[in-house]
Amino acid sequence: MNMKRAAVFFILSVFSLFSAVSQSANSDLDSISQVMVPRDVFIGDSGQIQYSFRSPVDLFAIAPESKKDADVLELNLTADDFVTDPESCTVTRAVLTRNGVNYNLCITIIPWKVGGIEFKTFDLASFCSAAGESSGKNTGVQAAFPITLSSVTIASLSEKLQVFSMKEPLSPVSLPGTNYAVWGAGVLILLILIGICFVLARLSSIIEFVSNLKERFGMYRNLCFAKKSLKSLLRKKIDDCEFAKRCQNIFRTYLEKRFCSSFASVPAARIVSRISSLTGNSLSGKESETLEKLSALFLRTDYIRYAAGSIDSMLLPAEEHKAEFIDGEKKSLIEMSLNILDGLECGTTEGK
Repeated sequence: MNMKRAAVFFILSVFSLFSAVSQSANSDLDSISQVMVPRDVFIGDSGQIQYSFRSPVDLFAIAPESKKDADVLELNLTADDFVTDPESCTVTRAVLTRNGVNYNLCITIIPWKVGGIEFKTFDLASFCSAAGESSGKNTGVQAAFPITLSSVTIASLSEKLQVFSMKEPLSPVSLPGTNYAVWGAGVLILLILIGICFVLARLSSIIEFVSNLKERFGMYRNLCFAKKSLKSLLRKKIDDCEFAKRCQNIFRTYLEKRFCSSFASVPAARIVSRISSLTGNSLSGKESETLEKLSALFLRTDYIRYAAGSIDSMLLPAEEHKAEFIDGEKKSLIEMSLNILDGLECGTTEGK
């Protein structure tokens, strides 16, 4: 009687164990899901196969530490490893994530063919243990973890858009006002080219013109500076000897820049002959009169500078022989100097 009871108890225990295992297997089977993101994937697009499942097996425990990042594990999974036709798609990334006993396998693919893509069974455990070092070869892990993905369908973009033939090419579309802008740019470029050709053809004349213009501007500045310096002498409180000296220095500086020759050591009596030689003795009658005035100015200022205290300065009448300026003579001398400058500029400029 006891033997019968023991046999019944053993049979009931085995039946309960198989029932529990069967219930656990059915529960894990119900927890498996697979989705395609996005649902409609076309050729050349990037899509994700998200395969979720529950398992008490710690797949991260067999993975190398260098390949794990918290609960994320990169897998070296290629199309050759699990796709029936490897030419139908390219695997760009495979990642396994976990949350407790819940796992999510995310495989990113780029399909190259329209229609269904079939998958073959592969061992996820071997890829976890390899973790990117190989293409999923068995590394000695005894417990295999087979994964079989459901097939996915790649949609046809032409069928969705109902377009089954190539459209005729459209003619170029021009924006409003484009023609005017193009023609305007063409005319502008043509004018620039004509201007460049004109400049190149007249380059020597242009260089000569610019050189003459620069020279005339320099002469004008020299004249203005000399006139300004002469006028400022009347406002300075200096003796007659210093006045005469500065007046001569102003003229010598002006003549040196005007004729590009030094006049610093030329005596007053030779000023006229020096200018005549520099101009090629081609002075007109009016120009000669201007030079005579210039000579008289230098002789008068020389007399003021060097005749002070001499016997000549004591001759009568005193207003003609004393070595100093009479009343109003300085002003008259400056006015004559300004006229001489104008005469030199007009005469030599016309001569050129």
